[in-house]
Amino acid sequence: MNKKKIKIFFMFLIICALLLGIIFNLQTIQNIMKEIRIKQFGEPIDKSTGLINNKYFDIQPQNSKKVTNGINKAIEYAEENNISYIKLQRDTYLIDSVGLMDEEKGIIMKSNIEFDLDGSKLIVKENNSPYYSAITIQNVNNVIIKNGTIVGDKEKHTFVTENDQWGFGISIKDSYDIEVNNIQICDMIGDGIYISKIKENPYNIRISNCNIFETMRQGISIISGERIEIYNNEIHDIYGKNPQSAIDLESNDSTQNINNVEIYSNKLYNFGGTYAIKIQKNIYSVDVYNNEINRSILVYDAKEMVTISHNNIKDGSIIAYSNNNFQNEGFVLNKVNINNNIIENGSVELTRVINSCIEKNILNNSYININASSCAFANNVLKTSSVLSYAYNIDYISYYRNVSEVYLYNNTVEGLYTSKEKLCDSYLVKIHQDDYDGYLKYKIENNFVTD
Repeated sequence: MNKKKIKIFFMFLIICALLLGIIFNLQTIQNIMKEIRIKQFGEPIDKSTGLINNKYFDIQPQNSKKVTNGINKAIEYAEENNISYIKLQRDTYLIDSVGLMDEEKGIIMKSNIEFDLDGSKLIVKENNSPYYSAITIQNVNNVIIKNGTIVGDKEKHTFVTENDQWGFGISIKDSYDIEVNNIQICDMIGDGIYISKIKENPYNIRISNCNIFETMRQGISIISGERIEIYNNEIHDIYGKNPQSAIDLESNDSTQNINNVEIYSNKLYNFGGTYAIKIQKNIYSVDVYNNEINRSILVYDAKEMVTISHNNIKDGSIIAYSNNNFQNEGFVLNKVNINNNIIENGSVELTRVINSCIEKNILNNSYININASSCAFANNVLKTSSVLSYAYNIDYISYYRNVSEVYLYNNTVEGLYTSKEKLCDSYLVKIHQDDYDGYLKYKIENNFVTD
């Protein structure tokens, strides 16, 4: 080895030694500073209770920057030290939450942490951004958020454009095994809870015992996700930005899909939009059951396997239809099952739907409208104290398909009616076939009409 190479080699060793010394010194300094802070303020997180030490992390409740930075440092500390349960000191905290659409912002969760707000209130600092999230759950797993209140800036927000509608209480993306429990969310300019993906579909998401209200666009939006449960929540008073629904399942494009969703035991009421629940686009397997609902349920251009059962629906309908022409084979709203619901002042309406069953529903002052193929209507009871022209209104589905089959069996129609027409062995059935008699087959058996 010549002298020049030897010199370079020794210089390299000296530089490495200096770098190691600096790193060692920095770590030493950090350790010393940590010990000083522990002696001054106490342990960062109480090991027995999980309580976050606000003084250690410099969390000052009314200083939004210090609150946000401090809570995020506490969460990072918990992750680094394998602390699975942390609890916020009960107080009201002002937080910074603004960032870009897919950027982590606000309180940023880490994996394997249960974050107990313990009755605290997080308030979004007023801003003029179309995008914010009070709590971000992104690219993590095994996270629980519970027991607190999140308040948006709706009343104080500076709206720069009409499209300012992306302010969320909780944003969940690219994550799995997530639970949101006993959280009150209100006054968002967008949604209470927003579930979507950037790269990976979120899955195993549970939202329960929450009260979501006075948000502008939705209570809960699901853009993409799998194995999602929404139960025992109260969602109400949603006004300001369309669709203004309680729960909206709606993919934006073909890269997003929504599979295996259960919506049950919720109370949904008071909306600026027509629909309490919307189920549309690129969706497979949704169960909606045991809910108390004011307004309607819409199933629109979904794929298949939607079941709506044991709901109590007032002043609303169950509407299922495909807007696509049946010439486009392969895109058909298939297997919509509607059973054991009580509907007040509304209807059940099917349009361009196949292989469906409407059974054991009680419709008070309501009717059924059928524009569907291979559908059965059995054991339903239609009651009314007002006048309806027809209990069942049946139309051919489309001359682009070979045959439309409708079967009415063992239904009972009760109440006062006008314009009765006897058809087969039942009253109150109106058939619309126009010039396409060959495309509709119907069978009406064992139905009963009472005044």
